[in-house]
Amino acid sequence: MKPIGMPLAGLVLVIVCSFGGEDVKWKQTILLAIGLVVFATGVFVYGLKLPIPLCPDVANLQDMRACRV
Repeated sequence: MKPIGMPLAGLVLVIVCSFGGEDVKWKQTILLAIGLVVFATGVFVYGLKLPIPLCPDVANLQDMRACRV
């Protein structure tokens, strides 16, 4: 998860897992992915203060305030 960050990893995880079903509804899948990423970020990063990376491991992105929680 460190190379791509938790939000991007969560989005990819939900979208790839949706291909396992027979009836993929893209709008619902994207909304579910965004909702789960926002919920997980709120609970684990801000609520429990776990050191989970939010941004990809790119030097320019690490300087952003949102990436330094």
